[in-house]
Amino acid sequence: MHFMLSTFRRLTAVMTTVVALSPLLSSPSIAGASSAVPATVSTIVSAGDTYVNEIRNVFFCSTKTCLAQRTANLKLAQDGLAALDAETLAASKAALPTPYKAPVQLLLTDDKQLSHAFVAFGKDTTKIGVYVDLGTIEFSTAAVASDIAVLTALSQQKAITFKLWGVGVSAIVYVIETDLNSFASAKNTGPEELAIAEHLVVDATALIQHANGPSAAYNQQVTALASAEGRVAGTEVLRIQHKKAPLSITQVQALNTLISKDIAALATLQNKLIKG
Repeated sequence: MHFMLSTFRRLTAVMTTVVALSPLLSSPSIAGASSAVPATVSTIVSAGDTYVNEIRNVFFCSTKTCLAQRTANLKLAQDGLAALDAETLAASKAALPTPYKAPVQLLLTDDKQLSHAFVAFGKDTTKIGVYVDLGTIEFSTAAVASDIAVLTALSQQKAITFKLWGVGVSAIVYVIETDLNSFASAKNTGPEELAIAEHLVVDATALIQHANGPSAAYNQQVTALASAEGRVAGTEVLRIQHKKAPLSITQVQALNTLISKDIAALATLQNKLIKG
């Protein structure tokens, strides 16, 4: 995943329920896209990237200047998120040409997840709570950035390339890998272990919602990974809660091996598609 992860950083400077997946992109073309760009979409496209960068600047900046200006940056991020919330909601309620409907609905889902994590971060007082919030903010800002990139391409009558679309998925998989490593750490027990397992369920749900890009083969691999990871995470949540789990320890171990292979296969195909 290294190529896409570096791209992600540059561009952004059992699963309990499976959400029905609306087709976002069936091919790299945008045949049928209306030449008249909806006003609500134009509003999002014009400032969406700015909002995302303002949010990320609060949570992931590391320079002395940035850290010294955190209070001002937080206000910018709060205002930016509020604007993104309002603009996305307005677009989701508007009468949109068909090519814009699925991308806007996915943006609405990603924005809601980002907003929830943003608010939760301000309230959580535990180390594990902050860790979980940051993980969601990391992948949801990337997902929102990808959604905006798709809407920008549609509005400009340009092809939606894999590289353009894939940043969000790359970020989700990166957070999955991080969470899996944290879950396996011996120091994370009790509440920490449960919180990470629950977040892995969130990761899996987010990933399946994004299995809708311009490569059918990649979408299939994303779906397989999300399914396996969601089943393992859901089982671990129940096990930690001392409830009956659907998978045995042997089955979980087998799926964990499969997950590792799926991530590696996804990275190989991903790099091929970027270069193609």
